[in-house]
Amino acid sequence: MATSNMMDNITSEIICSICLDLFQDPVVLECEHYFCRSCISQFWSKMKGDTSCPECRHVSARRHLKSVRVLANIVERVRLLMPGDEEKDSLCCQEHGHGLGDRLKMYCQDDQKAICVDCWSSKHQLHRIKPIKEATSFYTQKLKLSLESLEPCLAAAENVRLQEEADIKSIDMVFEALSSEIHAEFERVHVFLYKREEQMREELQREVTQRLKTLHSSLQSTTEEVAGLRRTRQEITARLTMRPPTMLQDIDVFLRRCELPVPRSAAAHTTIAALPAHVPHGDLKFLQVWGDLRGVFSPAVTPFTFDPDTAHHNLVLSEDLMAVRCSEEGQQLPDLPGRFNVKLYVLGSRGFSSGRHYWEVSVGGKTAWVLGVCKESASRKGDFRRKPETGFWLVCLSGEQTYAALDAAGTALSLTIKPRKLGIHLDYECGCISFYDADLCCHLYTFTDSFTERLFPIFCPSNNYSGQNEEPLTLCL
Repeated sequence: MATSNMMDNITSEIICSICLDLFQDPVVLECEHYFCRSCISQFWSKMKGDTSCPECRHVSARRHLKSVRVLANIVERVRLLMPGDEEKDSLCCQEHGHGLGDRLKMYCQDDQKAICVDCWSSKHQLHRIKPIKEATSFYTQKLKLSLESLEPCLAAAENVRLQEEADIKSIDMVFEALSSEIHAEFERVHVFLYKREEQMREELQREVTQRLKTLHSSLQSTTEEVAGLRRTRQEITARLTMRPPTMLQDIDVFLRRCELPVPRSAAAHTTIAALPAHVPHGDLKFLQVWGDLRGVFSPAVTPFTFDPDTAHHNLVLSEDLMAVRCSEEGQQLPDLPGRFNVKLYVLGSRGFSSGRHYWEVSVGGKTAWVLGVCKESASRKGDFRRKPETGFWLVCLSGEQTYAALDAAGTALSLTIKPRKLGIHLDYECGCISFYDADLCCHLYTFTDSFTERLFPIFCPSNNYSGQNEEPLTLCL
């Protein structure tokens, strides 16, 4: 009786509230209520609008139907403990009737099915036969082993699925961010071009208005001049028709009055009508716009100087702190905590802990140099390692033509044209430090990392033992 009550209690907990039967392929909703997969799917198929839990009305997404394997196993075990009529029928041979002698008591390994005594005597005497309980126990163990071996694979697959979902979400976020950035950049270009168009139109309008005013004034004078010349022509023509005594009367006075003004040159009129040299026309009118447009696209240069308190004693800075070169003779400088004492380095005067920053360095025809970024806490004393893991992100030239990024692998850079001016772009939040040939706007290399402290521009003009590396490194504004 106690066992029967216990079974009833257990059974009541594993019954679907929709079909009122034992769970078939149980699933759990976000609200932690359980249903048969087919029952909840059919229930939701009849609903319009949001899909909610039949018990608590909590709105759930369809994709959040998660199978509950443990509950399914419990249901199957309970089902075995309380066979119904259908299960009783399944224990009898369908071919040889439903008598007690026709129950499925054996398992044929060759045909892989349960058989009764009549089946064995008629068809399976030469086959490999096991008692059905023994076969059930044997294959139950094999199924459990398969299940155990499946679980790690399933867990690994779930981890991969979660990672791929995270990757997809990350890519979507990056896409949205880059799309917004592209839109903003081109919006800046559109605004620049619109303003420049309006400016050029206004300048042209002012020039044309001034020219037309001058031409209208000149036209009025010319019209008056033409009218006077016509009157003079009429008077001269009339004098020529007079008889000699009358024609000769006061002739000198008349001729002086008819003296012609100096005619204005047609070239002068052309010069007035033509646009002046400072107003560009044809293709030339876009050259200056193109030059200014490059400035819109290019990042603005972050101004700073070299920091003399960090410079090695063999480095000589210019008076304006914008150029640095190496000297064979060391200077008498205080040994400050931030000064490099072995390697020929100097830092920029500004550190960055957020945002985007860009600077350019003229390397000219130097045969060796090192440029890049270092973190504030990076070592400045002794012969330290120059790698990202020690806080240095550097690109260098050595031996006149060997370019390399000083990453963990020491990546060689193949450059067809020797850069004379390098641009360095730091995007702190993105974790990117990029190097460019500033003259050609050509990308050379990008470090990617995560930054947690202030970063400083770092420079090394290298020694001049060869006698061919005397040019300074110069900051460009």
